[in-house]
Amino acid sequence: MQIQAIKMNFLEPIKQMGLLAMIFLVLTVPPHYACGQTSVSDNDFNADVCKGKKLSGFDFHFLGTSFHQCKQSKKSEFIYRGVEFGLLPDAFYRVILAGKYFTEKNTLFSNNRSQSDQNKLFQLFWMHYFIRWKTPNDLTETDVGLRWALFRNKIAYHDSFGSPMFLGIYVKPSFGYNKLKIGVRIDWGIMLQNNDEFVKEFVCIASLLLRYNFK
Repeated sequence: MQIQAIKMNFLEPIKQMGLLAMIFLVLTVPPHYACGQTSVSDNDFNADVCKGKKLSGFDFHFLGTSFHQCKQSKKSEFIYRGVEFGLLPDAFYRVILAGKYFTEKNTLFSNNRSQSDQNKLFQLFWMHYFIRWKTPNDLTETDVGLRWALFRNKIAYHDSFGSPMFLGIYVKPSFGYNKLKIGVRIDWGIMLQNNDEFVKEFVCIASLLLRYNFK
């Protein structure tokens, strides 16, 4: 009976993540196919027709690696929207804020550090839907979006080995020149884990990154 209860608790966030993934895909693949077939002035062409430049690249989180692709907005040449997919853990992440089940040794703010020696998060896979703002000189890029990630705890506790899931928002500013930039991603949201009881905590996590954009 206890195992069945845990299983049912675990299914609910899985359904939520699946729904979120479908929303990501629907929002990110709009039907923009009208470009270049109609005779228009140069100004109209630049302003309305082909505001569809695509950007893609990799973010390296010092082991974890993600690929992102975004498309230019029709309303502004400095705004993009896109998706990002990644895998493997971050070597230099830091849990800024957490509770009993996700506080680690180096967590800055926590109201319960009783399990800090046992907790160690390893990120396995993640995906984002984001909006990007670029400055005209291309020195900075700032991504803001929705984030889903699947983790694994290093040490099982309460005789159960759960796979924490994160659902929330993030901001990722980066600075540099041309193709190469450095930055940080800061996540805010809910971490869910399934062990002897269903656990839900608010967490904040920061992660350094190195970005390479294709031109």
